[in-house]
Amino acid sequence: MKLAPRTAAAFSTKKEVLSWHDLLIISTHGSEDPTRAGLTFFMAKGTVEAGHKPEIVLAGDASVLARKVVADSVLPTGIPPLKELVQFALDNNVPVYT
Repeated sequence: MKLAPRTAAAFSTKKEVLSWHDLLIISTHGSEDPTRAGLTFFMAKGTVEAGHKPEIVLAGDASVLARKVVADSVLPTGIPPLKELVQFALDNNVPVYT
């Protein structure tokens, strides 16, 4: 059986067509590795600045970053503090799921 290629025309409604501007960023690193924890929000910041619509999933160890007291204390190396990156995400309505 040969399957037809999935194109925008193959979808039945406009709601089913995903925008190429959407990006899902998944993190599994929490406060135990501050730089990797910060990269998720740093990538989301760059994505917003480029005109795209990112969404963040905090899975596993990264779920502790949803707590304000933890996020405020994470200081990644070479990128802004997580506190600033999280505030940018909140200011730009970036959805964050845990």
